[in-house]
This record gives sequence, structure tokens and C-alpha cells, in this order.
Amino acid sequence: TGYEGLSPTKVMALIEIEEDHALGRLWDIDVLDINPVSGTVAILSRKDYGLPPRSCLVCGGPAHACARARTHPIADLVAIIESTAHAHFRCH
Repeated sequence: TGYEGLSPTKVMALIEIEEDHALGRLWDIDVLDINPVSGTVAILSRKDYGLPPRSCLVCGGPAHACARARTHPIADLVAIIESTAHAHFRCH
């Protein structure tokens, strides 16, 4: 929607969607802060708001570390994603 000035309230609302919605753990909502003067872009992280990193769907460790190291087989991730989605849509 363009540069609106990212208030902490808006960013926290997006983080809450990731954490509280039944499918939120499957989403990775990146928040970009674009400087309207210089055009530079920064990705705002959970750490910028004093929050812990997202946890891995498989083991509960830091998700970024597991993703970078490709710690878990894709089949394990797919199984968790499918199970989460099926459980959500069965209830709705």
C-alpha cells in the first residue's frame, strides 16, 4: 500500500497473525521499511521488537538455523504443513 510509516502497533499486529492464527505458523510475513527519501529497504525482524526468533515447525529450535542448515527432511516439513492445513480446514 506504499509508505505509511510503520508503527509498532501495525508490525505487532502482523506478528500476532503469524503466532495466533491457526495457519499463522505456516506464513512468513516480512515487514519492509522503505525510506521514502533514499529508497533504501530494511526488513524489520522480530528481534527489532524484542521478540524471540520464530521456532522451527519440526523441532522447536530457531527456524532460521534449521532452514539455513537444512536440518530436517522436506517430507517432515510437508507432513506438518499438510496436517496443520487439514486440521484447520476440517474445522471450518
